[in-house]
Amino acid sequence: MDGQAAAALSRRLKVDPSPGVRRCCAEALRKLTAAALSPHAAVLVGALDDADSTVGAAAAMTLMGIEAGALAAHAATLVRKLGDPFLREAMVHALSRVDAACFALQASAIVQLTAHPEPEMRVAALTLCMRHGPSTLPAHLLPSLLHALDDAEPEVRAAAVDAVGAMEQKALERQADALLRMFGDEVSHVRAKAIRALAALGPEALASHAEWIDGMTTRISENAEGDGDARKAAVEVLGTLQPAMLATHEAAVAALLEAILHDTAAYVRATAVQCVGKSRTHTHTRTLARRAACLSSPQLEHQLWTICPATASSHAASACRVFSQLDASQLTEEQAKAFEKHTMGKCFAKAQYNGKQAAICF
Repeated sequence: MDGQAAAALSRRLKVDPSPGVRRCCAEALRKLTAAALSPHAAVLVGALDDADSTVGAAAAMTLMGIEAGALAAHAATLVRKLGDPFLREAMVHALSRVDAACFALQASAIVQLTAHPEPEMRVAALTLCMRHGPSTLPAHLLPSLLHALDDAEPEVRAAAVDAVGAMEQKALERQADALLRMFGDEVSHVRAKAIRALAALGPEALASHAEWIDGMTTRISENAEGDGDARKAAVEVLGTLQPAMLATHEAAVAALLEAILHDTAAYVRATAVQCVGKSRTHTHTRTLARRAACLSSPQLEHQLWTICPATASSHAASACRVFSQLDASQLTEEQAKAFEKHTMGKCFAKAQYNGKQAAICF
């Protein structure tokens, strides 16, 4: 489409008496490249207020393909149109693309929306804060963001956790207690988001705070009904820690091992097998040896095959790696046999345990 044709469509979008024609014009402009579409930004933004909602929706969709720089002059209008449920998703997308300076100018208006009566508006505002990074917000707006952690609606709390979790390292450390408190949220996926948000601080920071590890261990050990998302998140996060980091957290290691056999959710058991099987060092051998009885239980074979049949081989390999962390004095003949029985495929190395051959699958 050449510039002349695009200009004709733009004019028709403004003045044609037929809503159908105006809608088609807005849709046709999507064929332009982002750069070629930029000169028509003002017309498209004006069409958001069209009397026919389908025209406004078409214009909003077209705006999603425009250059971000062309949106800056219209950011205030885009924020205002967040109030239209038919346009909200497109407006969030558009505002997510503006630069930091533009967002800063609109930050106050956006953060005010975290107290809007409609939960969807609160979620939209928090999503924008998350995408731009709440650390860029002026300090006086941060309390409003943190207040959303106590919102009555779980989806709003989840969005608030995501926003806090998007903070830069130092700012996130200052809000660690707020995220730790969310481990006790009444909704599992909010708890899961809080666990993953705190994990953004990195393994070293996690390992140095016993209360954070304890909070995740508690989630796993309680094995509460309906809490699978949070337990899976806790298992994944603990699985990122090196054995040396877990050496002083025996309860956490024990919880991971127990999750292999006893968690009520199959996907949590699968995650536990994979996470526990990652390490081959002997740093927490003593703790593993203490729990070796559960690893050689007949239930383990059942779990390996029923957790996720499509990836049973990788689960078995992980279980073998767990066994491989036990030295000869800690692995009984019965456990060695179980170890060998769990070997999958043809890719394995032979190792001696109490004089018996046992295959370690990698």
